[in-house]
Amino acid sequence: MLDYSSFLLDMITLILLETPSISSKLEVSLRYLKDRSVHAIINQSLPKGLDCTKLVAAFAPVLSEVDIVTLLEAVVQSNSRQLRKSIEELLCASFAHSGSDSAESAPLLPAATIPRILSCLLKCKNREAMEHDGKPFLSSFMRFLERRPVYMLALKVDDLKPLLGDKESPAHLDMLTFLMRHSVLHRQHLQQLVQSQRPMTSHLPAAGVASFLRALIT
Repeated sequence: MLDYSSFLLDMITLILLETPSISSKLEVSLRYLKDRSVHAIINQSLPKGLDCTKLVAAFAPVLSEVDIVTLLEAVVQSNSRQLRKSIEELLCASFAHSGSDSAESAPLLPAATIPRILSCLLKCKNREAMEHDGKPFLSSFMRFLERRPVYMLALKVDDLKPLLGDKESPAHLDMLTFLMRHSVLHRQHLQQLVQSQRPMTSHLPAAGVASFLRALIT
């Protein structure tokens, strides 16, 4: 069980805001607490009421993309709605932060991991965070890709097929539209795919379908 509180996280965040660079000693301590926090999240042993967004703010300098994948896979494997909700909140914030780094910085994740992330997002049983107004979970991932465009190249034709066949969430169409707008190659792949696999659009908002079609033929 972690023995720190929201107060400690607030203090860490305040120190980071006031410190232009992280000392090696502080970084070691942050990584230690971050690793314990990731472990505690997965094992549902975080102190009750601890705000996941505060975890991201406190450990953002040392929260890696590998940590993101670890947490995301825990979402898929978990049957606990509470755990999924906590991790989803953390991931929404961490995707946004990871993408804030320079797009020219060296990618940390192997190419095969990006399709795994997308697959995990589509498999998440708790669709509440991906539907209707906000869709923050998948939207955060799209912002992450936009700031790390090299990762888009890792998504192949077979990775796009589940998006076309998704019957549960309108978020899949947003993802396809996003990919086509940012990648000529993905648009060409989808133009070929829709000839043999019609996307599931009958249950989707007309505006979303219109955006998808415009991106497809542009």
